Amino acid sequence: MDPNGVDIVGYTAQTKINDSFYRYYTFGFPSLVAVGLNYYDNYQGNGFTGTVGVGIGSILYGSLAYQVNVKNTHYLKLGGGYTSSIAYSGLYPVLSYEIRF
Repeated sequence: MDPNGVDIVGYTAQTKINDSFYRYYTFGFPSLVAVGLNYYDNYQGNGFTGTVGVGIGSILYGSLAYQVNVKNTHYLKLGGGYTSSIAYSGLYPVLSYEIRF
């Protein structure tokens, strides 16, 4: 599951605030729409990343994951998070494969 929006599949656009922080919006399934803030130890390399956001479907969520640069703009994230929503509240796994462009 993707940490940005607690989605199985989605599209996320990020805007750089500084070297470590990015704001984002995302469209996906099942969360539909979400906005939030990402933290990266190393945006283009390996390191920890954290996410906090609000959205439709998953009202409030946060995650902590370890990011591995697989190849060029391909990244794998592994970790866990917590969500609070109308349908489900609790822990969720983070398993994300991202292609950044």
